[in-house]
Amino acid sequence: MKFKIRIKGLPVAVMLPVIVACTPQKIPQTNNFQAPSLSPEIIAGIEQQSNNSPLSVVIANDLSGSRADHRIASLTLEQLQPLIAYISKHGGEIAFLSICDDSNRAAIRVKIPSPPVITKDDFQLVSVPVPPDRDKINAFDYPQALKEFENEEAKSQAQQAENQKILADKQSKRDLRQKEANQKLGAFKTQLQPELNRDATCQLTDIYSVIDRANLVLNEEQIGWSQSPKKFALFVTDGLDTRELQPVELTKDAELLLVNGSGSSGVFAEGSYKQFESVPSAVRYLVHIAQSKES
Repeated sequence: MKFKIRIKGLPVAVMLPVIVACTPQKIPQTNNFQAPSLSPEIIAGIEQQSNNSPLSVVIANDLSGSRADHRIASLTLEQLQPLIAYISKHGGEIAFLSICDDSNRAAIRVKIPSPPVITKDDFQLVSVPVPPDRDKINAFDYPQALKEFENEEAKSQAQQAENQKILADKQSKRDLRQKEANQKLGAFKTQLQPELNRDATCQLTDIYSVIDRANLVLNEEQIGWSQSPKKFALFVTDGLDTRELQPVELTKDAELLLVNGSGSSGVFAEGSYKQFESVPSAVRYLVHIAQSKES
C-alpha cells in the first residue's frame, strides 16, 4: 500500500512506501485442562470399601454337668454364623475354649487378615485436556492446537490406564484374600464341630483357667489387621467355679458378654459385663458394636 506524502522543503511530492502493520489475532492457550481427578470407577472402588474394625473374640463354652440346671443351651455353629461372616469380610480372630475339669487347654483358633485397603494415594490424579474451540482460534493455528490437544489426551489416557491397572491389581488381591479367608474359616468350622458336639459331663467347672487362656489370646501382639481390633470375651456359662484355683480377672480392654438362662454371674459378679439370655442375642450385639463407628 502506498500514500502520497509531501515532505516540507521539497518541490515535488515524493511517493514513499508505508508499511501498515496488522496486529495478529491472539490465540487462546490450547493446553487447558479439567481439574485433576480420579475416574468414577476408582472413586466407587474406594468408597465401597468397608471401614469396619476387625474383631478379636474368645468364646468359652461350659461343659460342666450343671449347665442344664442354669438353663445354658447348647452352642451351635449356626448361632456363630453372623460372627464368622463378619470376620470373613472384615478380618479378625475367633478363639474357642471349653470350660471343663481342667480348662487349661489350647484354643481352637482362626485368624483372618483385613482386606487390602484402597486409598486415593495409590493413584495418580489425572488432568483431562479440553479440546480446542475452532471458533476461538485462528484457522491457521487450529491444526497445531489440535495436535497439542491430542498429545495431552494420549498422556491422560495412559495415566488413566495405569490407574485402572492398579485398581485391578488391588481388587485381585482382595479377591484372593477372600478366597483364602473362606478356606480358613471352612477348616475352622470342621475342627470346631466335634468340640461343640461334646456332652456336658465335666465334673468340675474350671473358670479361672479359661480366663487365663482368654487373656493370653486377647493380649497377643496384633498383626495383619489394618486397625486395632475390638475385643470381646463371649462366655456361655453360669460363672460358677468349682475347681477353686487362684482367681484371675479378665483383661480390661475386652468386653465380657455372659450368656445363660438363669442370670447367674458367678466369679464375674464384681466385674463389668453384659448379660444375655441366648448366644444369638450376644452375637448380634457384638457384630452391631463392631459395625458402630463410635463404639
